[in-house]
Amino acid sequence: MQPHRLGKEVQRHLPPPHGQRNLVVVSSAELAKKVLHTQGVEFGSRTRNVVFDIFTGKGQDMVFTVYGEHWRKMRRIMIVPIFTNKVVQQYRQG
Repeated sequence: MQPHRLGKEVQRHLPPPHGQRNLVVVSSAELAKKVLHTQGVEFGSRTRNVVFDIFTGKGQDMVFTVYGEHWRKMRRIMIVPIFTNKVVQQYRQG
């Protein structure tokens, strides 16, 4: 299928755009890899939402934080094994 026809076909199946978010359709694995390597932070970040900002301290928790230094710091904290066998045994005996 030719690219301009593919675009029209995709438009028929997608809802109309909402707000200020754009939709990008990438049609090949090679192009997807290129886009994600060059624009990965923009595509990987979540949109800001007032309600989530209220409940998460302006998105500073692990789930809603924007990818960057803070996200990497939170990730390091989250992967630390808290309930190892040794720690559980210490609390069991105490």
